[in-house]
Amino acid sequence: MAGHYEPALLAALLPLITVANPRLLASGRHYVAVTGTGEIAGCGGWSHERPGTGEIEPGLGHIRHFGTHPGWTGRGIGRALLERCLHDNEREGVTCLECYANLNAEGFYRALGFAPVQPVRVSITPQLAMPALLMRRVPNNGVQELLTRVGHGAACSASWPASPNSTTCASSPWRV
Repeated sequence: MAGHYEPALLAALLPLITVANPRLLASGRHYVAVTGTGEIAGCGGWSHERPGTGEIEPGLGHIRHFGTHPGWTGRGIGRALLERCLHDNEREGVTCLECYANLNAEGFYRALGFAPVQPVRVSITPQLAMPALLMRRVPNNGVQELLTRVGHGAACSASWPASPNSTTCASSPWRV
């Protein structure tokens, strides 16, 4: 994030944006990728509720709190987490996804079919806002379209539990 945000802004933001959202964790729609040694490689999820307002619009989902450990970037962790969200979305009737991408994540989301809509300022506190980009993905052919594009088969979903049973973060971890 250092390449896209001033150091003073990052110093204020990071302690606030790296804290888990208890409601999202309890929703069963937030996932953790864990290595064979127990290290968390990444996390991410989605909600029906629009971040910040809680509004629900039928057919619209929101990608939430995605991140990959720096030692695991470029290895498909984020893509696999998004695949899981897309499987959930298809099952729950979500036909359009939005995300508030931090500025360094634009390339990741573009590569997975999201298009920029407009720059936004995400309010973190009443005095602190983070420049971001509202991005939207309207899949042409549901989950299969993304799986074909990134070269993964649908079998990856079999390793994800359908309900949250973990006492640590949200749904049971996915092993990488």
